[in-house]
Amino acid sequence: MALTHGNEIAGLQAQEMFVNQYSDKIIAGKLYLIQVSPESYRQAKRFIDINMNRIGTYAVQDSYEHTRLTQLLPYLQKMDIVLDIHSVPPNNGASRMGICHTKDIEIAKRVCESDIVLADADFDKKGSVISYVTLNGGVWIGIECGSHGDDGASKNALEVMCHLVYEAGLVKERLMPKHKRAITIYEFDEEIFPQTKDFHYTKPYQNFDPIVPSEIYAEDGNIIYTNETNETKYLWIIMDRVIIGDGMWFLFKSME
Repeated sequence: MALTHGNEIAGLQAQEMFVNQYSDKIIAGKLYLIQVSPESYRQAKRFIDINMNRIGTYAVQDSYEHTRLTQLLPYLQKMDIVLDIHSVPPNNGASRMGICHTKDIEIAKRVCESDIVLADADFDKKGSVISYVTLNGGVWIGIECGSHGDDGASKNALEVMCHLVYEAGLVKERLMPKHKRAITIYEFDEEIFPQTKDFHYTKPYQNFDPIVPSEIYAEDGNIIYTNETNETKYLWIIMDRVIIGDGMWFLFKSME
């Protein structure tokens, strides 16, 4: 799946490359290449009315995204395994990261072949368009494949697609070689949604910098964000600007 966010084009480019280079290698099963939000792509926007990563948390309403979800549900509800391809703003510092439901960590490690895998035990409750695959017993894997518009991002996405079709049994042999990597696993802990345009971090954090107990790490108007637990958390920054009502960052716990 590409274009869950219309400004993240690496997945679309990877789909085109896959069709041109590897479509004749499929020997079993059925492969869908889906563009989730083509209208936001045409308008070069992250979304039109509602973030497709939060669609299930909104009441049914007259929006482009709800109409699109209705069109996609017949496919989502019968998928065995799905790959959702994303990218991040330039200078984010996140070149390639796997994301998955906690139950799917092992296959995500094999498919994403990334240094970091982010796991979430409650992913199916987060309202993403691809949550419907998990809710129907399927496997969901996401990939942050690099920066928006970077040629390396589409190549990363293509490589992950090739690993996926092999793991799913759609091809007879690997389409691309595997590489051994030391993988760090983080478990989702909290997502923060800015309430005002005055949101800011208290210092120039980088991705997965530690937030120690009692550390104040962000302010949002009169709201102060502090690590109120007794364990170190790790901050992943995904947005390069404040969008009210859209997720600004995540906190994770380290897993063995």
